[in-house]
Amino acid sequence: MENDSWLAKEILASDKQFYFVRPMIDNDIENDKKIHRSCHNPNTVLEHIRSDCIKKLKETGMLETKVFLVNNYDADHFDFHKLFSQLKNDAPESKKQALILCFAAISPETIEEKCKLLTKRIYKVTFLSSIASTIPIPGTGIAVDFMLMKTESEFYREQLGTNEESLKAIAKHLNVSLDDLISKEDLQSSIVFRSKVAFVNYFSSLLIFKNVENVSKVVLPFLGSIVLIVTTYPASVVIQKRLLQLCKEEAFRLLKFKSIYINKQQSETTEEI
Repeated sequence: MENDSWLAKEILASDKQFYFVRPMIDNDIENDKKIHRSCHNPNTVLEHIRSDCIKKLKETGMLETKVFLVNNYDADHFDFHKLFSQLKNDAPESKKQALILCFAAISPETIEEKCKLLTKRIYKVTFLSSIASTIPIPGTGIAVDFMLMKTESEFYREQLGTNEESLKAIAKHLNVSLDDLISKEDLQSSIVFRSKVAFVNYFSSLLIFKNVENVSKVVLPFLGSIVLIVTTYPASVVIQKRLLQLCKEEAFRLLKFKSIYINKQQSETTEEI
């Protein structure tokens, strides 16, 4: 705590915001369960930890410090949502977007805020892809258009925690196989982004294509197959929104799956005690 107090004073001296974040609250609660088997109360544990942090901070002269208690993995519990809201509200407009994007998608609040930002990006990216489609070399404009949309969509997966790397980490933590996780939670984006061909096939399967007038049947040399590609700006916007919605729905399903698993584990631990 002495080092924390020194750091806090240095931060405040530089006219910046300071927040005291107390991690590993889940461990404290589990330990208390083992020690106080008959009278364990998680709310009492939380209040004791919070009061202790505030008391020690005040003893070092930190009178108005914001204290947040957070879990190691399940952000639905404790103060993570309060911490996220506080940081978002306090951040200057010029840094707010970067702040939201740097947070992991581990709570409903972060997922919603990320999706708001990603939706705004759609119009910029599709405008660029529409410009690319005017390149006077046959097939080149559409190829660039396609790659821009695919790259942006992969960014959605990365931001919302549905990309391959994130799924592997979740599967490992929950002790399930990656294939079982993808199958159980019906994670279609894993199939859509498995290859360039799979990504194009997903486009061609969208019913929205039947309602778009400007549809070009072209050959993409690097794919070697004939596919349907929509090159209009409105259609590109619709496609990107569809992909973002897919990733968003999967992110919420993963969040629910993790929460159920963690609650089950905690319940089993309590029964053993």
